[in-house]
Amino acid sequence: PLLVEIVSPDHAAFRGEALRLRAPGAEGSFEVLRGHAPLVAALAPGVVTVTTADGARAQFAVSGGFAEVLD
Repeated sequence: PLLVEIVSPDHAAFRGEALRLRAPGAEGSFEVLRGHAPLVAALAPGVVTVTTADGARAQFAVSGGFAEVLD
């Protein structure tokens, strides 16, 4: 699975394993799965959805920011 961390300037909102992450990119929504190529993307206002390793979904409202995918 993926290790996902969602952080704000003052705290970590989520840290855990996930099957996928869907985010509202500034140039269009995107999804990250295990093995995704590294990238840095600007986020647009919207909802980030994390599908956790047990299949549950966690959603987080974002007003912008950045997403970084590491190898």
